[in-house]
Amino acid sequence: MESLRAACFSRRSKQFLEARRWRKYGSIFDQPCHWGWKDSRNCLTLPLWLRVFPKARIVFIVRNGVDVSESLVGRERRIRSRNWFGRARYYLRSMTSRHPSANSLSGFSHPEGFGLWKRYCESALGAVGKLDSRQLLTLRFEDLIRSPKHHLRSLVEFVGLDLNPADIDAAAEKILPGKGWAFVSSPALLEFYRSRNNEPLMIRFSYDQLPPTSQLHADDKPG
Repeated sequence: MESLRAACFSRRSKQFLEARRWRKYGSIFDQPCHWGWKDSRNCLTLPLWLRVFPKARIVFIVRNGVDVSESLVGRERRIRSRNWFGRARYYLRSMTSRHPSANSLSGFSHPEGFGLWKRYCESALGAVGKLDSRQLLTLRFEDLIRSPKHHLRSLVEFVGLDLNPADIDAAAEKILPGKGWAFVSSPALLEFYRSRNNEPLMIRFSYDQLPPTSQLHADDKPG
């Protein structure tokens, strides 16, 4: 814990804040403006961060586990094909991983990705369990991109920002609605979904049922 606190005064904080803010305020704890960071690993490290920043406001955004697993598989595939380091990483992984799919050198699998999603969600839920609505906002990714103006306004209010409504609406217009429930366009991923949709976390976040077809193929601008 002490090393984590010390890091908040180190050059890493300087890199995060940029030199101008660092010179002016000298500490990440003394910033007069709102600031934050996005990192899925916070799901695992949040208990530590809450000890460092006990008054932090947490925005927990969850996405369907099948789409997350497909995103992870795609990312690993791109890394693998990008350069020799990526390919070497997979060969090394195939020799050290205990997961059966890794031994085929086929890379990160959808079951692995879904399992990682479960682990992160379970860890995050454990960390935020004692937080109230003044410190925690939980939001589904699919709801955000379907109604971005509404949810961005809620986010702005939650974190205490004073923004022009026109700026919020302009930001909402940049959010593409087509990424929600993206897996339904793939028969293989749809089959994988049907093998996982009754898992407790999928039910908890209301992912156990597909939304109406009109929502899956909505081409309207975000509203």
